Amino acid sequence: MQKIESELPLLESPAALARLLMTWRGTVRPKVAPRSTRPIRTQRVCSCGACARCRDNARWERIFNEKFADPSYYGGIKMRQNSSLAR
Repeated sequence: MQKIESELPLLESPAALARLLMTWRGTVRPKVAPRSTRPIRTQRVCSCGACARCRDNARWERIFNEKFADPSYYGGIKMRQNSSLAR
C-alpha cells in the first residue's frame, strides 16, 4: 500500500508554529456593529375589544372554548397519600 502524504502542515517544529502564528496574526476579522443600548421594543397587546384584531381574537377564543374546553379537565385530580406499592 502506498503512503499518502498529507497536505496539512505538521505542527511539530517551532519554525512551523512560528510561521503559522505569523500568518494568523495578519488576518483581520470583519468589524461587527456594536449593539444598541436602547431597550428592544416589545409588541403591545391590545385589549380594547372594539378593533378588528380584538374581535378576531375573541372569536377564535370562543371557537376554541366551544370545541376543546373540558370543564372537568382540572377538577378530577386526586393526590395519593400512600405508596403505590401498598395495597
